[in-house]
Formats: sequence, C-alpha cells, structure tokens
Amino acid sequence: TFNTLQQIYNYGKQRVFSSIPRVSGTKGEYTYEILRLDDPLAVAIGTLTDCCQELGNVAETCMEHSMVDKHGRIFVIKNKKGEIIAQSWVWRNNNTICFDNIEVPDKQMHSHGIKRGLEDSGIRNKFTDEILSIYKLAAEEMIELDKKTYSKLLEEGKITEEQYESLIL
Repeated sequence: TFNTLQQIYNYGKQRVFSSIPRVSGTKGEYTYEILRLDDPLAVAIGTLTDCCQELGNVAETCMEHSMVDKHGRIFVIKNKKGEIIAQSWVWRNNNTICFDNIEVPDKQMHSHGIKRGLEDSGIRNKFTDEILSIYKLAAEEMIELDKKTYSKLLEEGKITEEQYESLIL
C-alpha cells in the first residue's frame, strides 16, 4: 500500500497545471482550500475522513484522479484545531466543476449533533448549513478566479472567443 501511494504521490507532485482554480480562505471559525498540487494529504483524505476515497475502497479512482489528473483536486474545510471537518473530490469537465459529494468525518457529525447511525440520512442543522455555505463561497470564488484567468488568455490572444465561452465556469 505504501509503495502504491508513494507512486501516486510522486507522479502527482510533478503536475504544474490544474484546470481547477486554487482558492483558500476563512469563513467564521473555519478555513477552506483547494489543496496544492503536491499536498500529500490528498492521498490519505479518505482514510482521514471516513470515506471511500482510499486504496482498496470503492472510490480509489477518485483519490487517484485528484492526485494525477489536471482536472482533479481535493477541497477541504478545517476547524480552528486544524481538523478536517469536510472534504470533496473536485473534478472539472470543460465549463463544469463538481464537488463530488461532501464528506464529513463521523466524529465531526457526532460532535455537531448528528446521532450515530444517522450520518448519511441527509439531516441538516447549523453545522451542516455552515459547511454548505463555505462550499458555495468557494464555488463563487472559483468561478470569479476562472473568469479572470480565461479573460486574460482571451485578451492576450491565446484562446479564441469560442474557447473562452466553452471553458469558463
């Protein structure tokens, strides 16, 4: 397992480009970010957050995609203690970006009022609403950053108007 993860990480850290804008910030008591391309946290994200984005589990390919493909990343939200309270595999296909599920560790769900056994039931409360508002904020920031990036490429004549229209989030 270690050798496989190391191979994925070593391949991924060679990336120099991603089509997914890297945003980061703070909202209330939480920080959020699209992980750096070379951040090793991405290979362990499933294990750290009780989800299937790990070697040998059903979303192994999602974890790998987030590390090696220019159209894949990981988004994380952390509390003041630096604990991950939510994360998503993020992928892009032309002008569409997707936070593919919002994964919250069971410990965080329980400590914020979601009872054991109900973690996947769709229950919403103040905590989950705060998480969702951070996702919406990050998405807005990604759209704005993407627009600036592609507008500059259009102005410099590096892409056509047609390419701009098809690529802008």
